Amino acid sequence: MSIPFLLRALQYPPAGATPSPDDPEQLQAVVVWLEHTKVRRYPIEGRATLQSADPATARAALQQYLADLECPLRLQPGNGGERAMLQWLLTHAVGLEYQDAAEALNMAAAHAEAEAGPPEEWSEASLPPLPDITAEPVRAALLQLQQLLHVDAAQHQQQQEGGRGAAEATPEGLHRAHAMLETCVLPALAELAKQRHAAAGGGNAPTAAAAGGSGAAQHAAVAAMLAQYPLGFSTGDAGADLAATILRMLYIKDLRALQTAVDAAIVQVQEYTANPRTDASLGKVGR
Repeated sequence: MSIPFLLRALQYPPAGATPSPDDPEQLQAVVVWLEHTKVRRYPIEGRATLQSADPATARAALQQYLADLECPLRLQPGNGGERAMLQWLLTHAVGLEYQDAAEALNMAAAHAEAEAGPPEEWSEASLPPLPDITAEPVRAALLQLQQLLHVDAAQHQQQQEGGRGAAEATPEGLHRAHAMLETCVLPALAELAKQRHAAAGGGNAPTAAAAGGSGAAQHAAVAAMLAQYPLGFSTGDAGADLAATILRMLYIKDLRALQTAVDAAIVQVQEYTANPRTDASLGKVGR
């Protein structure tokens, strides 16, 4: 489990703040808080060295603290083991919290399992949320999904041009991505599956237009989206044409990204080589 997730599970006071294991002061603050509130390995009077303002004394005390807890990790100068050590301490603290309330937690888990029923009867509303949706890998995947579906594209471009840091996956963008998946991408894939089924001799596979008003609207939305990207040729197979169109769309997307990168490089070079000098922010040459 990630460090932010473990900190939230332990209800670490600074809400939303993730201490950096590479910062000695932040690391010391977390260790002292864990000892005071969760671990309690030492008596109160024995915790003074952990809180020492002298870095050497505090580090030596931390080494002894890890040894007393039988931690398999040891801090060595320059080995970069602070992150692994902090994760071990947090996991150890979670284990102690569980031991303190094991009976109540086991009863709650058994009650939840009994109420949930067999997995085949689970509904989307009854499922718990993602355990760590703020973790960096999850946020990166959500941002990649938004960019792939061209939602929040203008905001992403502005952030790149303005140099205001990395783009973020926003709730509004995720809602639009969900809507696009539901109205365009998934119906297109379903239509492709039906066409393949019919081509394979599957019989009277229903078309999207025959599925009712909503199916016809989805089919029209997909057709309108694909019409913006003319293929320029035909293979004679609708499924192959659809796949080729999607490949063309992805190719155009890559070309746009390449053109944007080239334009940015040209602007940077012109700021140093142009005579008279150019100012891209003013949209003119010279003063």
